[in-house]
Amino acid sequence: MKTLLRISALAAALALSAFATTGHAVVNGTCYVSCYNPTTHKSTLTTSPVTLAACCSRTFNPCPAGSNPGIPTYLPPTGGPLTTCWP
Repeated sequence: MKTLLRISALAAALALSAFATTGHAVVNGTCYVSCYNPTTHKSTLTTSPVTLAACCSRTFNPCPAGSNPGIPTYLPPTGGPLTTCWP
């Protein structure tokens, strides 16, 4: 949990830095991740408002504790085509 909080804090700091240097707001799309819990054999779908870079980073894990994330899919804020992060 501490690692996730540190990653979130780092992402927030980077977003603010990007905003300050470019004068543009960072716009979040929606990241969809299917989470599978091997203990309960249940799957859930999580959605998170993040950037494409955050969604597709290999460290991003919005799944509940004990669940394993699947391949993230990103929907841009303008709509448009979905992006599957990695094959």
